[in-house]
Amino acid sequence: MADTNFSAIQPALEQRIRRDVAKQYNRSSVTTDLLPKQSGMGKNLAWDVSVGTSTGQVFDDGQIISTYNADTELLATLPWCEYGDTFRITGLAEDAAAFSDTELGRTWMFKMIQARERAAQKINTDIWQGTGSSGPQTLFGIVAAGGPLDSSGTYAGINRATYTQWQGTVLGNGGIPRALSLSLIEYGFELTFNASGKIPTWGITTSNIWRLLCELAADQRRILQQVTVRGEQLNISLGFNAVEINGVPVFKDISVPSGYLAFFSEDSLMIEYLPTAASRIARGKIMATVPIGGLPLEQVMTGAPASGGPLVANVISLPAPGNFEAWMLDCVIQLKCIRPNAHFLIKDIAFRSE
Repeated sequence: MADTNFSAIQPALEQRIRRDVAKQYNRSSVTTDLLPKQSGMGKNLAWDVSVGTSTGQVFDDGQIISTYNADTELLATLPWCEYGDTFRITGLAEDAAAFSDTELGRTWMFKMIQARERAAQKINTDIWQGTGSSGPQTLFGIVAAGGPLDSSGTYAGINRATYTQWQGTVLGNGGIPRALSLSLIEYGFELTFNASGKIPTWGITTSNIWRLLCELAADQRRILQQVTVRGEQLNISLGFNAVEINGVPVFKDISVPSGYLAFFSEDSLMIEYLPTAASRIARGKIMATVPIGGLPLEQVMTGAPASGGPLVANVISLPAPGNFEAWMLDCVIQLKCIRPNAHFLIKDIAFRSE
């Protein structure tokens, strides 16, 4: 008699797949989540800027006035950018997956979440590295030449050579990598305060430089288990690792280019988005909106105490001439820096492997 062993019965046994799909990619969007979001309007992103170097006057008793001062108001503008992603599911694929006990049983939701993650990662990358190029229009990123934190060039239509108060603070080393020091960071805080009267509220850098910050003298840094941003408490389990420098939390983000460390004043750098016209929603092509960026409570829209809302994308149904359905995630945004002199950027920091 033959035994019923595993090899004999194995082909007839039911395949039991674990419910969760194990994601292998890292699509974090820390900078996008941390930046405040504001609603915009109109054909472009526009705001007024006031510059001036005059000070007040001292008067003699009964003096006849002959000198009048005024600051100069300028218009700053940036073009809107359209970001998102697309996905398509065939009818056969969705019907066959409907009976699965895994996450793929809800195929549309699973694929929509993946598209949302891809869109958020692209936005996060271009917040740092976008060149502001057109066709299609991209974000004018943090490290771009002439970008929001640069010290030269034209940003938002305003020439920094003409209006020096529009300059950011960039501490470079001529492209030659150099060691990070507390003195260099302190110098950035000093220059920012002298230029704007503000102290940056949080910083962000690469994982390598973040580790270097942790290795600075113990009495000069503190690794934080919990940080408060816009009234919401963030912790390591939520993906927000922070090290404290001068009382300012510094986060890490995979989208930050190598060698860069930036410190931002929260009220002077934000993402502005263009809301969807009510008439478009009424026509029914926009099926829903989904959050793609924001602090955890913002993304579930429960209203963190001092927070605004999340960055959301429309889920738009696309034409499908066949047994499939297609969708597009879409949002219209721009990175807006209303005071370049309220932030500072350190570059040319040497990478260290151990």
